[in-house]
This record gives sequence, C-alpha cells and structure tokens, in this order.
Amino acid sequence: MGKTHIAMAVNERLREENKVTKTLVLCPNYLKWKWASELATYTDSNYCVLNSTSHRRKLTLNSFEEGYLVVNYELLLQDWQQLIGIGFDVVIADEVTRIKNYQSKTKKLLKKFKPEYRWGLTGTPVSNRPDELYSIADWIDEYFFEKWYYFDKKYIVRNYFGGVERYVNLKELAERTSKIMISKTQEEVGSELPEVITETLPLEFTRKQAKLYDEVATSLELYLDVMLEKLLDSRNTDHETAKIRERFNALRMSCVCPLIFEHSTSKYIRQSMLDYHDEGAKIAAIKQLIDEKIKGTRDKMIIFSFYRGVVPIIAEYLDHQKIGYRILIGGMDAREAQDNIQDFSNKDSCQIFITTEAGDKGIDLQMAKYLVNVDIPFSWEKYEQRIGRMKRVGAKHKTTIVYNLVMKDSFEERQLQIVMRKGELSEAIRGKSDIDEIKPVDQSLRKFLKGE
Repeated sequence: MGKTHIAMAVNERLREENKVTKTLVLCPNYLKWKWASELATYTDSNYCVLNSTSHRRKLTLNSFEEGYLVVNYELLLQDWQQLIGIGFDVVIADEVTRIKNYQSKTKKLLKKFKPEYRWGLTGTPVSNRPDELYSIADWIDEYFFEKWYYFDKKYIVRNYFGGVERYVNLKELAERTSKIMISKTQEEVGSELPEVITETLPLEFTRKQAKLYDEVATSLELYLDVMLEKLLDSRNTDHETAKIRERFNALRMSCVCPLIFEHSTSKYIRQSMLDYHDEGAKIAAIKQLIDEKIKGTRDKMIIFSFYRGVVPIIAEYLDHQKIGYRILIGGMDAREAQDNIQDFSNKDSCQIFITTEAGDKGIDLQMAKYLVNVDIPFSWEKYEQRIGRMKRVGAKHKTTIVYNLVMKDSFEERQLQIVMRKGELSEAIRGKSDIDEIKPVDQSLRKFLKGE
C-alpha cells in the first residue's frame, strides 16, 4: 500500500515544520538502493546510503549532518555505536518483523536508540504468534503493553508443561493494537487491487523421488525413536537433534528437487542423492506452466523457492527456450538486485523472475500475472509477503494467479494447512476477523510426516 511513500511524506512534513533533521532508515540490504531511488524521486532532502568497507563507512558516519541515512540491518550490528552517537530524530524500521524476536540482538540494539519518532513498516505484523506483535510494540512504545508476564496471562492459555493451548481475547488485543497501528483493509482499496486466485497443484512423486522421500523419512523417524530413548534415560540428545534437523531438511529438498542435494554442505544429504539423480515432479510442473502460460505471450511470472539450488535448474531451461529472466538471491549486491527488479518490471523481453526468500519482502513486482510457490514457507508472514509482491496498487492485471506446488502424500499437505491456520490467527490479531479465540495447530513431527 505504499508504506515507503507514506513514511517519506510524514517525515518530510516534520522536516518542513523543523521538528526533525536526522532520519535513520533501517531496511534489508536489497532494499537500500530502492529507498535511495524513492528519496531521489519524491523528495529534495539529502540522503546517504551506508555501504562499502568499515573505513569508508566510518568516514560517511563522521560527515553525516542532516537528511536520511539508509542502513541495512546487518550493518546496524557492526556500526551501532557510531549510529547512536549521531542522535537521530526519527528511526524508520522497514520490514520491522526483523525485530519480532524479543531476545534478538537487533531488537536489543534498536532499543538503545532514543529518537522522538519511531515507525515500523510491515504488511504482516504477526506471522505466527502474538508475542511477535508484543516485541514490535515494545520498540514503538515500551509502555504500550504491560510487562510480558501480564501480556502472556491475558492472551495466551498454556498447558501444564508451558506449551500454548490456545490464544484468547483476540478482539481486545486487536482493538488495543489499533491505537498504534495504521492499516487499510483490502475492502477499503478493493477496486485498486487485483483479484488473487490461488490454485494448489497436488503432484505425484516420480519413482526415484518417492523412494528418496521414503528413505529419508524412515531415517528421520529412526532418530526420533533414538532421541526418545535417550530422553527417557536422561542422556544427552544433541547428536540426535542435529541428525533430525539434517534429515528434515533433506525431506524438504526431496520434495522440491533431488538435484539440489549436490549443492548441500551435508555429507548425508549429498550421499543420499547418489542413486536418485532426478529433477522431480515440481521442476517438470514448472516447465509445463512456463510452456502453457508464458511462451508466446507477453505475460510475466514470479517463481519463489526456499532453495537457491533451484535457480540454475530453471535458468538453464529458460536459456534453452530463449525466454528472458532475471534472478534475486541472498548475498547479491544491492545495486545488481535493484537493476534485475527494474529489468523485470520494464522490459517486455524479461518474462520470468526467479527468487529465493531474498525477494519475499519490500519489492514491487505487480506487473506479474502468475506466481509459482515451488515450496510453502513455514511462516504465514513469508507466505503472505510472497503474494504481496504482485498484489499491489497499480497491478497490471485485474486477476493474478498463485500456484502452490504440493507433493501428494507428503508433509507438504499438512504444512499448507498449518500456514493457513497461522493466517487466521494473524487476521484475528489485526482485527480483520471476528475470531476471539483460536487453538494453534498440533505440530507434532510424527503427525506432520504422516500428513495427519
């Protein structure tokens, strides 16, 4: 809905009234140059992007006197002492869910700043649990909620072991939160947003893919049994914990594409693919969607995958088909990332945008008609953010289509249900539904594996 532009407009009004002179903009690395471009386009204020080596950053900070300073969260962890010394009047935290973890180092450092104005920008203030909202609100105004103990008692019912049994009083929480949250419902801007049609495509495992999935799942359950035995005997379970994480990651990868196993740093995962060299059903489905929806048209498609190993596989196919594309992956130079976004936005010959989670926030891709989720995020925030890249004011198409690729008879079916339930909780806390109480989904790993 233009959170960046709203933040700039309010800040410029305060500058005109001589209430502020120094503004710190914190954002993900790939958004730094987007902020610079927007500031150059819509304001006459000075701005500076903190970048480069430690020595050059120090010179930049020493010379900064007024205007906007744009900094990515990673550099906040390195240069926080100098940044605090500047004495900012405003701190704008873009994609503020970066501080949803109350104990995170980023959150603790941000609390050290004492600006007159604090603004958090996000389209998804709650992705999984109410305590994420508590953490963000605590930065905006540390006196807004009671201490965590009272918040926990009022809105969370726990079982004997301290686990969450259900979330309660959600209407009251939504009403209270509205005092510090400015948001628009989709109904208010319905005529300006495209209609989103979501289609879940259940896919059959290939023969090799099915064998790989079963082998990894069996190994995973074995380590669950060993861990249980050790727990009952009060023995250390660190080894089993590591193996469970490793095998669950392998299980996810087997659903996405067995070929990406070779990119893993895990010896177990690399060895698992020796007898199962196969692109899998999802890559085949993506190729078919490209052939049916993109070839011979001027339409555009976004392809999201958690695993960057998927990117070169799809890119190779697009090169062979002579279809233009751009990519965005973690670690990419911020300028290159922005150039790729602009190419996809403005060039008719560039029809496909392939991205990992690096592209699920803060970028505008509303010229796309199709979005393909190669895998489903575990977080509602990430799922909604993906769709939000093209469900924006100014979208080129009246209708956009989201394809969720889900392997039949796998944990992915259950995972999609869990994400949708998290979405219901998020909507309730934001006051977008009449739900006052909701139970969290049972996330038992054994049930998860069996799709129960």
